[in-house]
Amino acid sequence: MINTFFIIQENKNFELYIRLIEVLIWPLTLLVIILMFRKNFVSAFKRLGSFEASATGISMTFQEVADQAMELAQNVKPIAIAKSAVSLHRHDSSHDATPFEQVAEVQHEIEQTVNRLAENIKFETLNYSNSYIARKLEERGEINYKQYKLIESIESLISLSDKNITQKQVDDIKRLKNALIKTT
Repeated sequence: MINTFFIIQENKNFELYIRLIEVLIWPLTLLVIILMFRKNFVSAFKRLGSFEASATGISMTFQEVADQAMELAQNVKPIAIAKSAVSLHRHDSSHDATPFEQVAEVQHEIEQTVNRLAENIKFETLNYSNSYIARKLEERGEINYKQYKLIESIESLISLSDKNITQKQVDDIKRLKNALIKTT
């Protein structure tokens, strides 16, 4: 009888240990992962300050991307483009255009530039983003890595723009575009 009691008691203890392990395994696993990759997590949490959550989701703030792009633009050699390569039907209409329309104009100028450079190397640009085309231009040596990254940064800023963009933000985008493209 006593033997049976101890066997039943041991089974209950064993079941208790199994349940305890089941409950603790995931938190312990997560803790080990966090400890193993703590440098990566610290870096990620520092970057969280540059994100904003809104009804449309989570994104980097405009100013954070602009600051990074401005820093990059200081060391970028401008891409020389002939004036004839720039469309004549468009012009700087900052006096009568809304800030959002001005951003669209900058995007068009970036698009013209990457398309013109792509034509030089016989690269088909149909249905590709400016960033993708710029990456291909960089891979083929038409532009350097810093120019590619600046195009990518400008595209990011343009994608962060909405109808409520301020004139100061537009001016930042234009400064970046001017640092990137030099008409000759």
